Amino acid sequence: MRAVRQGDLDALCGVYAIINALEGVGIGGPRSLMHQRLFRRLTLGLPADRLQAAMYEGLDAEDLVGTGRRAFRWLRQSYGHSLRITRPLRVCDDDDIEHFFDAVAGWTQRADLSVIVNVHLPGLSHWTVVKRVRGRIMELRDSGRLKTLDLDRFSLSRGRYRFSRQETLLIKRHNRRAH
Repeated sequence: MRAVRQGDLDALCGVYAIINALEGVGIGGPRSLMHQRLFRRLTLGLPADRLQAAMYEGLDAEDLVGTGRRAFRWLRQSYGHSLRITRPLRVCDDDDIEHFFDAVAGWTQRADLSVIVNVHLPGLSHWTVVKRVRGRIMELRDSGRLKTLDLDRFSLSRGRYRFSRQETLLIKRHNRRAH
């Protein structure tokens, strides 16, 4: 039996996705005490019942936005990084997968934005960070084993391979520094 890896026994991929998204907005470098503290803020920012459920069932976009906003206030005060997390497609009625791909591709070209998507694969619902879209391939910065997704397999509404458009998250970095 191979060694158990992070994520094999928990469903905290959404928290890891937020932390992995930092590099996409210019907060790079090796993992540090800041990342550990942010992980703590993100998890402890959840109500106890949601954190317990998240360990086994995962988190939804509302949970991630709520805990992300609280953790980002701390990050701004402690490290001077001003970030905002939003759900840009929360009320979008457009079911055109190509429009979704175009929007994601456009966002990934901006240095001040990171895109987190919720992807459904057979037996798995997973949060991951999109590095870029090249043609029909989505390249990922993932906490698990995913590296790329073949976009020709995906839809927005049904099927074994789909994206949850309304669950898409954006993290935006602002140039303001905390005083």
